Amino acid sequence: MASSGTYLNITLPDVGTTLGPTWATQLNSAWQSLDSHDHTSGKGAQIPPSGLVINADLSFKTAGTSYKAQDLESLKFTNNAGTAFTSTDYDNSAFSEGLAGELFYINSNNDKCQITNGTVVNVSGQNAISYDSFLVSSDSTLSLSDGYSLYLVSSSTVAITISLPAASTGTDGRFVIIKDYTGNAATYNIGIRGNGSEQVDGVGTSTTDAYTIASNYGSVTIANYTSGTGNAKWTIV
Repeated sequence: MASSGTYLNITLPDVGTTLGPTWATQLNSAWQSLDSHDHTSGKGAQIPPSGLVINADLSFKTAGTSYKAQDLESLKFTNNAGTAFTSTDYDNSAFSEGLAGELFYINSNNDKCQITNGTVVNVSGQNAISYDSFLVSSDSTLSLSDGYSLYLVSSSTVAITISLPAASTGTDGRFVIIKDYTGNAATYNIGIRGNGSEQVDGVGTSTTDAYTIASNYGSVTIANYTSGTGNAKWTIV
């Protein structure tokens, strides 16, 4: 009586019972099954994690075609504290680094970007997204380091001059909104000036207004443009 294997479903001849050519046919079929086994269902036992030892980079690219890892519940990174990922081998890769195991990404230009900072997304230098406001009631020089985006001007007795900070203290796209909060700008204008020789849309200096809010409850949004040519370091948007 012939017997079958457990994982490959191989039918084997019984020694002393199975005669040829049945013996030879069953052996040929068994070897063909062994030759084609790839550990998928019916072609060998599934390999458990304990049976895998990854001791080199594992590629998901075969014959010029790349494949994605899918249906993952999560990814767990090793904290590479003290490791410098500087070679191009790490381009377009994410990893964990630092004492707290922050998440980083390196792009195609080998630029390293920190994604997390403790319990929040790392947004260092992105104060343009700030929603804080500040009430201005006298001549003032703004500061980009304070994180405010909205400046509410309150004046009912005198015109006010708002001086922008040096554009170099910010980054391209950092903006400020200046608003007549009390509705008196038609009578008491709000003048806006650059820092030193820096201009707004090519106009004004530290001693001459680049823009004037002259309507009640009027406002203006000005963006930092450090890449501007010449003295044009701010632009009205």
